[in-house]
Amino acid sequence: MVLLIDCLTALAWTGRGIWSLAEELGADKALETLHSICRAIGAGYTEASYKLSITTTTRILSEKFVRDPVFRVTTINMLKYAFEHRDIGARMLNRLLRGSY
Repeated sequence: MVLLIDCLTALAWTGRGIWSLAEELGADKALETLHSICRAIGAGYTEASYKLSITTTTRILSEKFVRDPVFRVTTINMLKYAFEHRDIGARMLNRLLRGSY
């Protein structure tokens, strides 16, 4: 989900420093996606709040999973916890798939 405040924050932070920080944290693809969505919102092609497609979200997270060892370990531990506590998995899924916020 990309909110209007996300676009305003991204515009306020735009500069060389934010791109190097995003690369260091392995979030450069996510920042590129955010900027392209914000440009579309600014041009009037789409409206905020913009819900990311499942394919975009999956692509960004899988690339981060492959490149970032800390993210990988955290994700694996979260999945273990979700499978051990069945109700938490259902609650997380309901929250991710709900239509409105």
